[in-house]
Amino acid sequence: MRDLVTKICREGLLPGLWMAPFAADQWSQTSKTNQSWILRYKKGIKTGRPMNSANCGKFFHCLDVTNPEVQEYVRKCISTAVSKWKFRYLKLDFL
Repeated sequence: MRDLVTKICREGLLPGLWMAPFAADQWSQTSKTNQSWILRYKKGIKTGRPMNSANCGKFFHCLDVTNPEVQEYVRKCISTAVSKWKFRYLKLDFL
């Protein structure tokens, strides 16, 4: 990603990244290995099922922002994008 950012900057453009930091694709490694991070319905006919954080016709697991592990994961993702990869513009979606 760092090489891509460098190429974008060389063209005189602003490198940006579109992120959904509190959403995880239901088939992603994040969802598969961190089941405790996923918000679930607590009552009604959907009790126990994961909540959907998307509104675009696709299902994304909604990550629990009150979970300290999720908070650290999001910090690490954003820090990597900004500090390591050097993206200067972030669009955060599905908040």
